[in-house]
Amino acid sequence: MVVLVLIGGTAAYVYLPRAGQRVAEVPQAIHSVAVLPLENLSGDKEQEYFADGMTDALITNLAQVESLRVISRSSAMQFKGSRETLPQIGRDLKVDAVVEGTVTRAANRVRVTAQLVEANSDHHLWARSYERDLKDVLALQDEIAQDIAEQVRVKLSPKARSLDLQAHAVDPEAYDAYLRGRYWAFKAANMWRRCKTPPGCVSPEAWKALEYYQQAIAKDPNYALAYAGVADAYLVLAHWVTQTSPTSGLLSLKEAASKVNQAALKALALDPSLAEPHSSLAFIKLFNDWDISGAEAESKQAIALNPNLARAHHWHSLYLVLTERPDEAVKESERARELDPFDFWINQWLGQTFYHARRYDDALRQIRRTVEMFPDRGNFYDDIADVYEQKKMFADAFAARQQALSLSRDPSVTSLVTPLGEAYKRGGYRGYLLKKIQVLEQGHPQGGLALAGIAHLYAMLDDEPHAMSYLERAYEEHHWAVLFVRTAPEFDSIRSSPRFRDLVRRIGFPQSPSDKN
Repeated sequence: MVVLVLIGGTAAYVYLPRAGQRVAEVPQAIHSVAVLPLENLSGDKEQEYFADGMTDALITNLAQVESLRVISRSSAMQFKGSRETLPQIGRDLKVDAVVEGTVTRAANRVRVTAQLVEANSDHHLWARSYERDLKDVLALQDEIAQDIAEQVRVKLSPKARSLDLQAHAVDPEAYDAYLRGRYWAFKAANMWRRCKTPPGCVSPEAWKALEYYQQAIAKDPNYALAYAGVADAYLVLAHWVTQTSPTSGLLSLKEAASKVNQAALKALALDPSLAEPHSSLAFIKLFNDWDISGAEAESKQAIALNPNLARAHHWHSLYLVLTERPDEAVKESERARELDPFDFWINQWLGQTFYHARRYDDALRQIRRTVEMFPDRGNFYDDIADVYEQKKMFADAFAARQQALSLSRDPSVTSLVTPLGEAYKRGGYRGYLLKKIQVLEQGHPQGGLALAGIAHLYAMLDDEPHAMSYLERAYEEHHWAVLFVRTAPEFDSIRSSPRFRDLVRRIGFPQSPSDKN
């Protein structure tokens, strides 16, 4: 049988042998795989969500295979329609092999072709075609994942071996709604790449994802993945607010927390093997509940269930930073990047992890790499300025702060470039800090992030009373930014203050040697 597939953006005919027939001997050294976006052969662009959803499902199922590193969807999807060659994609993602194929859906029948290709040589190793009723699509996905695992000769975990026993028939309409939810959820989470004002961009997509997940649940009240999707959707809606002030159409973290908890716990009650709900719970326990030990338990459980879940490693790295375990935090953050090398937040956080670990040169290298990926993001220049401040390179820090301001789309922000520049000329970096404090305080700052930012400026001036006053206000608002003061280098000058130590104690961190000094 002959099918049309896209390889490196060029149309090519590839012969697919009979089911399971091997094309060539698979080398022993396949330890990492990327599933490239499956091509939609339905002849209907409206079915793109279905092809993307099947890609996502295959990634998720392969990620459960022990000893195999599987690239996350958000990074794999960067190569949808790409003209890069497979060897170049393999180098970009640092994988030994790639899986590519096609999806055709006609009514309630699904046909999938899959092939395994050695990335470095573009050598085809294995190929197979599958066809099932849509109600049996979960078993189909499991079968493809297990076939690929067998071809690369990696060890199947007990969970992966039993997937075919767990897979149940799914209501076609529920599954369709779920895939539509995943499609819109991915668009929402990915909007930051193209939008400088994420709240206004992400809100419609996230709400649409939530609506489809709820439709899936209405069709099948026992659909665990749909409940996990609901938890994720609420988390996305709240996560943007943690980065900005609350915006119409979004939820505060406090508003979303109960909804995330309810949906995640329901998902786990229906399917205890799911990793994603534990990851969602870890985020809520850390940033909303300030339940440090609870967040650790949830993130560890997520990693144990799915070692390839990038965001689980990401959240666990955040926990490790907050509990003063910098070397472990860097390791976890680097693992998250290995699994999702093109993710915005993971790349940014790796730079910040180095910063909190006082590895300033490593931090600069990582932040600059991230700037190359996302050149129009002003917050990265603030990250660079933070590092320069600790290296006492104040001229460079000032230049980076000005660059951050100039990249804003908010005229009230860009208008600060001139007065702050004049303050720097008159009084150096100290004059700049004083002027910036004046400007921010006159703006009647609201929200814990702004309050913590002013505390940062006062700490740079060694003004402990004012710095602590703003940190206390952020604490009273129960804002997540306060969690980072324990390890943030900018607060080193006030770290020995009794007020600072008392604040750390009230947040609820487990005691560490630094707390006793």
